Amino acid sequence: MCVQNFRLLRDVSVRLDASSTVVVGRNNSGKTSLGEVVKRIFGSGNATFHIEDFSSSSWQIFQDAITAYEPSGDNTKILVTLPRVEIRFHLDYSDDADDYGPLAPFIIDLDDTRTDALIVISYELASANLGRFFTGLTAPLTKEDRAGFFKELNHRITQNYRRRVWAEDTQDATNIRHLDFTAVEKVIQIGHVGAQRGLDDITTKDSDVLAKVMERLFNTSITDGESAESTTSNLVDQALMDVHKQIDDNFNQNLTALEPIFELFGFPGAAGTRIATKTTLNVQNMLSNYTKVSYPNEQGPALPEAYNGLGTRNMLHILLQIVGHHRKWIQDGNEAGLQLVFIEEPEAHLHPQMQEIFIRQLGEIVKKLSADSTTPWPVQFVVSTHSSHIANAVPFKAIRYFLDRHETNGIRETSVKDLQHAAEKNREIDSQFLHQYLTLTSSDLFFADKAILIEGTTEHLIVPKLIAEMSGPARTNYVTILEVGGAYAHKFFPLLDFLELKSLVVTDLDAVALSDAHRWVASTVHEAGATSNEALKHWFGSDPRLTPARLLALEFGEKVTLRRRVAFQIPESKDGPCGRTFEDAFILANAPLFELEAAGPDDQETAAREQAIKYKKTDFALKFAVDQLDWVTPRYLKEGLEWLFDSTADSERVITNAPRSQNDPSSDMELVDEH
Repeated sequence: MCVQNFRLLRDVSVRLDASSTVVVGRNNSGKTSLGEVVKRIFGSGNATFHIEDFSSSSWQIFQDAITAYEPSGDNTKILVTLPRVEIRFHLDYSDDADDYGPLAPFIIDLDDTRTDALIVISYELASANLGRFFTGLTAPLTKEDRAGFFKELNHRITQNYRRRVWAEDTQDATNIRHLDFTAVEKVIQIGHVGAQRGLDDITTKDSDVLAKVMERLFNTSITDGESAESTTSNLVDQALMDVHKQIDDNFNQNLTALEPIFELFGFPGAAGTRIATKTTLNVQNMLSNYTKVSYPNEQGPALPEAYNGLGTRNMLHILLQIVGHHRKWIQDGNEAGLQLVFIEEPEAHLHPQMQEIFIRQLGEIVKKLSADSTTPWPVQFVVSTHSSHIANAVPFKAIRYFLDRHETNGIRETSVKDLQHAAEKNREIDSQFLHQYLTLTSSDLFFADKAILIEGTTEHLIVPKLIAEMSGPARTNYVTILEVGGAYAHKFFPLLDFLELKSLVVTDLDAVALSDAHRWVASTVHEAGATSNEALKHWFGSDPRLTPARLLALEFGEKVTLRRRVAFQIPESKDGPCGRTFEDAFILANAPLFELEAAGPDDQETAAREQAIKYKKTDFALKFAVDQLDWVTPRYLKEGLEWLFDSTADSERVITNAPRSQNDPSSDMELVDEH
């Protein structure tokens, strides 16, 4: 499915999973717009879009076209380049290759081996309205003219733009067939469960949201002569016939008694016109506005709908709407080969476990509903969410990450990233490991402004405290902290690069030296001949020259690759002692606090290491994150956090000359720009 020129969705492609696709991303990244544009284009009558619905890059194109328009010239090129809102549905009918059904009008290739079709729906300027659209319309010359110009432009768009449909050969764009929109509706049926579901928590006020859905479900089903609802409707209608007769007889007797009074005013007069009543009660009218949902209570009165929790009501509301979409598909004769249902933010008011259960059980809902029908329900769900718990519960192949990009000209637009596609293209993205890890922890990476990867418990307790004491962007950015350990941090590098997420990787030098037995063992930094840290080895390449001394000699900028920066222990001052772990560095940065009295730098490193070994990591973290708060931040952490929250560098891609692995994920960065 491809969308062009709708709000932030200037040019995006979203591959839909066969069952459920989960759309994730930060706020205002275009997630809701995906469902909104489909809802609009499938609206009743001619779809209507306004100037503000067009992507911001389109506004200047409109002005350029107005300037280039010549009333008596050939404006064919202008008509082609004029902005349009367009949706392209790429369909694979390999499962139904022998029975095209309503898809037949859209199959225009002559190749028997192909099983693909392309439906294009475009909201564009009707060619017959070209002159009416441009005549008298001038581009604004000053800022003051803009408001009036866009108001007039909006009016002309709504008056002259039309929805157009055609089938297009995916391998030959010149091979097209124009069709009526009814042909699309026979192939694709759209359902929508909006985020604003009208639920509230005011128990003193009528809140019959579920009741309204029940009404619609009943009214949808009574036209099906075989359904239980239809049988109920027929029984009620039969009973109403007797009521109609009694009411009409009674009313008409009263009217006859009033005729002498009417005659005083010349009625019925020479024409002999008389009046009578006819009662027209029906099931829909009786149910409309009179259906209530209540919760039976054996110990007392039935409780009103609003007396149940918001989470339960939200879940019931979503489920009832899903059932309603299934009923509509059945009512329309099971003709549509696909029903596409968009569900916005199902997590509202649901606790984490219920969020995960909901997304996992969507497939089971389809099976249950299909079991009561002779034909399987061909539905695909598109779920947009801010919930890391929902993202946790689905495999990578179902996740589409929406990224809000700021281009160099200041225009914002959405880039859609397909994690499964990335994993297939980039062998360094270990999707199985990442999915398992994020399932056990949290998929906050998909919603964060920035990320910090840390090694262990100590940093996990200390780093949030450091961020809380910072000012500026540190207080407003949403930062996720992932405890990944030194041995696994590098597995996240390709994913961070793919998500274009500014990230700080906090790791240890892990200095090691050769023992007398020719084995690498932990040592102080000044005695070290190598590092055992896997993250550093991957970052800078598996180079035997990658010693702690060489790492300490790196400049600030040499620790940055793309949007990632690595932070490892460094001396607090030039030629000063350096720790090999967080605890060592913390002790050296707070020497008076630990009564570190060793004379030279080498002795201080040894003394700090000896003190650090005495602490359990959890005890160390709790003591200095909770009990004792008067201490100095180690320099390597301070520098790293300052870089992370430096907004001037947020939009920069810094690629350094620091040594990197030959398989550095930045070599595959063309994936970033693929849809």
